[in-house]
Amino acid sequence: MVLILFIFYKEKFSYRNFFKCLPTGLTGVFLYNFLWVTGLNYTYAGKASIIIAINPVFTAILAFFIFGERLSLKKIIGVIMAFTGVCLIIVDGNFSTQIFSTNKGDFIVLSAAVFWSIYTLIGKKVLQNISAFESVTYSCFWGSVFMFPIFIFTNFNNVEQGTATGWASIGYLAVFATVLSFVWFYKGVKDIGAGKAASFIYFVPFFGVLISVLVLGEPLTVYLIIGGILIISGIYLINRERQSAK
Repeated sequence: MVLILFIFYKEKFSYRNFFKCLPTGLTGVFLYNFLWVTGLNYTYAGKASIIIAINPVFTAILAFFIFGERLSLKKIIGVIMAFTGVCLIIVDGNFSTQIFSTNKGDFIVLSAAVFWSIYTLIGKKVLQNISAFESVTYSCFWGSVFMFPIFIFTNFNNVEQGTATGWASIGYLAVFATVLSFVWFYKGVKDIGAGKAASFIYFVPFFGVLISVLVLGEPLTVYLIIGGILIISGIYLINRERQSAK
């Protein structure tokens, strides 16, 4: 709501742009964050940060089927490498395990990556005539609208039980991890291009694993490292091919 008021103060409010951002709010703010946070309840944070990094792979696949973008041999190799890495992380090297009988949190996080990819493709169209700040503001508003019923029916009665640390965490997620990160990301896309901006995704799993090990004391397994390398290498091939095509 604060961002909406800021739009009225700094920029001209556009009903057309406001409703154009409904799909991005649904996919990139609501579904992505809801599935991401839900998945974190059932799996390790470091593990999830590597799995979620696979979203460029889904973006490349969806772009092929929806927009007819070329899926070259290099991209196909990248997709295979990334999915191999994800499978390795999910089964934790135990290939005798049925992959669909393993941790459900991993698959919930994986579904979050799919919706982020859908959001990316939708945002590619929406951003053409909308400023980064306007897009983020409207998308966050719609995301909040979709999230509100879940808040009412699940956690509304627990609000008074919230701790100072809990509220501080929510504040950090709202200001830094949502608003500022979205604004800075789209500002980066406009300033240095989508290709260079996308390359910074390689830092997400690295810092995710590092912080989860140092702060949360989560285990760092060989299969997590190997799987992470495969995923990042696969994403590198996909992004490099995309930049070469431009």
